[in-house]
Amino acid sequence: MAEQSKRATPMVKGDILLYESSSMAEQRTVSVRLKVGSAQWLQWLRGADRFYVAGTLGKFTARREIRRNQAYWYACRKLGGKLYKKYIGKSEDITPDVLRDVDLALSAMIKDDTASV
Repeated sequence: MAEQSKRATPMVKGDILLYESSSMAEQRTVSVRLKVGSAQWLQWLRGADRFYVAGTLGKFTARREIRRNQAYWYACRKLGGKLYKKYIGKSEDITPDVLRDVDLALSAMIKDDTASV
């Protein structure tokens, strides 16, 4: 059975998730591409705890947090030693459009914060 590789954190570029899957039985690594929002994407999210997003305005890490027995996703971007955090949503709500909106919102938070300094 294939497992998610520990070597590299999966990354979303555009509307595609890219990651490597290792097969212990076959002793090989396979590159996997999933469309964000697809049934395979949702299945993958159930077992994931984080992934990177390469947005048009910067990169951020999406992290899963469990609250009241429910999984919620948050975007985190660190700049100048400060952590910026934005709610993404539940797994079933994560689409390419949502990830683009979060990228814009994080960038706006950083711009507003640095402009006031």
